[in-house]
Amino acid sequence: EAVMLLPRNLTRKFFNNILTAHSAPPPTYLTGPGGVGKSTILFMTAAAVLRHNHQLLLPCDQEHATASSDPLPPILLLYVANADEMIGLSSEEAAGELCKMVKALNPCELEELAKVLEVLNKEYSSNLERWNKFCLKVRETEVRNLILVDQWNAITEASQNSDHPLFRFRSIDSKIGFSKFVGAVSSSFVPIDAARNVFRDAEAECAKCRVEPLNMDVLHDLRVIWRDRQPPIEVDDDTLLALHECTGGIPRLLEFFAAARSNNPLTTVDSPEWRRQCTNYYVGRMKSVSRNVSDSNERMCFHGELASLFLRNRELPNVYSVFASRWLSSGLLVPDESQQFLVPANLFVRKAIDNYVSNEQTRLLRNMYTDKVTKWRALELFVFLQLRNGKTTLTGTDLRGTDRIVLTFDHQQLQIIDVGQDFASDPQLFLDKHNGGQPFEVGTVLIPTWATHPVADTVLFVNVEGFSKPQIIFAKVSMSSYSDHSRKIPNL
Repeated sequence: EAVMLLPRNLTRKFFNNILTAHSAPPPTYLTGPGGVGKSTILFMTAAAVLRHNHQLLLPCDQEHATASSDPLPPILLLYVANADEMIGLSSEEAAGELCKMVKALNPCELEELAKVLEVLNKEYSSNLERWNKFCLKVRETEVRNLILVDQWNAITEASQNSDHPLFRFRSIDSKIGFSKFVGAVSSSFVPIDAARNVFRDAEAECAKCRVEPLNMDVLHDLRVIWRDRQPPIEVDDDTLLALHECTGGIPRLLEFFAAARSNNPLTTVDSPEWRRQCTNYYVGRMKSVSRNVSDSNERMCFHGELASLFLRNRELPNVYSVFASRWLSSGLLVPDESQQFLVPANLFVRKAIDNYVSNEQTRLLRNMYTDKVTKWRALELFVFLQLRNGKTTLTGTDLRGTDRIVLTFDHQQLQIIDVGQDFASDPQLFLDKHNGGQPFEVGTVLIPTWATHPVADTVLFVNVEGFSKPQIIFAKVSMSSYSDHSRKIPNL
């Protein structure tokens, strides 16, 4: 089946590296935000090799290949698309799968390499012996081979098992004779945390190739590809711009949209199903990051910064924090315009963080409250989790402590909206841009996201028991009395 995918320059680069090199090219590993297209680049590189070999070695093309004054060489392809699963197999099972993979991907090439094919077909005492003999024979023949390993970090992070066949690709210098090695790592991979002997000297940086999200120019190319699909997927300029703004150019999210619109041509960037799918994708990434935090100090930092992100604190996390490298490598957070603070990569990351904190609140609050460094942040988090709950009763007094105040609001679901400085400077313009010019509905929580907002951390527009009209509630959590604040609404 033909698959139309967006051309990526790296695919052409890796293919040409091994095709035209006079000696084994240097290795590469792909890194970048989750969903940015690392796996797709490996897949398309493999497809380019298969296409090249097919055209070169088909019987009908033999006359053309022989007539060429400088015939291009065939390339032996080793493409491990599921290293994270295969590393969990026994050595014997994994070796068997690798031998099957080589034969399936290289039928024509192996016909030209009789001695290599003989090894794969010969009876040995084990699959592992056959695999090791195959690698030795490939090295002896000096055939060009391209090694592509997806989820490569699953191999580097696996517990030591020296006879597992994938451990041959544990180092960035992995090769089988005349080889080009390309590995793709998950977004949670951090080179400085990798096991010993994976990199040497500066290899962690010089072998790294970061895959960036798509810009608007590339999105226009993607639209052309979508139009050529069956059924065609039409996207106008306004939708394309809106997609870029809300996804940050992450190909995985864009493909989610294409699939949704293919099933339902009326799908828009505001369609709940598509947005839920994007949010759930990042919830999964959040869980992956959490699973990879083992150090107690790092975990406490992670919890504190999660709370800060939920509370829209502008000072944490920042690029200097202990957990910054993990946030950046995961693709969940990116530096802001000042290059000082880390912010969610897109609105779906923001929503995923909110969902994750809400679902894990009991564990987070317990862990944070028992540590004196994050105890106050736990109290803040507790209050605002209740305010965003939809059904809450606030009980307190006025500033003199004489009148008891009880406010109860009950909404099945609150709409959470982040508002920036432009909301404060021109609310109507903000509504025109973000809400079709209409007022926000009752049951809305507004969260100021700029650093110097004077009045509140959260503003609720809700129906309150005992009041005939919807009420606006300003909420601010502080260690000191509101009356001591230099910035406040007079006589509140």
